[in-house]
Amino acid sequence: MVNSHKVYIIILTYTFRRLLCMKKIIFLFTFFISLCAFSQTKDFVIIWNGTETLSTETSSVEVPSFNKENFNFSVSKGLTFFSQWQTNLFINESTVKLVNVSYEPISVIDLKDIKRNTIPNKIQFSLKNSIARSEHSVLLELSP
Repeated sequence: MVNSHKVYIIILTYTFRRLLCMKKIIFLFTFFISLCAFSQTKDFVIIWNGTETLSTETSSVEVPSFNKENFNFSVSKGLTFFSQWQTNLFINESTVKLVNVSYEPISVIDLKDIKRNTIPNKIQFSLKNSIARSEHSVLLELSP
């Protein structure tokens, strides 16, 4: 009779340990999945600010303007939105998606000096990982 109680206690102890181990595994799995999902989401808002005149010694152009910290313009590429941020993980560059993009119409007059051939028919973007001085960062460029 004493032996049967020991067997039950051993079975219960073994089952309880497995249950605790499974709870830990489920918790860690959920934690890492939510961490990965959260760390790879980034929101951007482009706020249009009228126009800006860009000048060199020999010429000047007037172009639509948006957030100064994300603004870039070149005659060959047109307007470019860019953002760079620090990250702990590499992002798979081939799986990046832009979602919930909203558009606003703009008249030809409001385009000012932008060449029409630099405006794509659909949004174009690139995302690149970089390491500089042991710090990971990501650079996003898109044509607004």
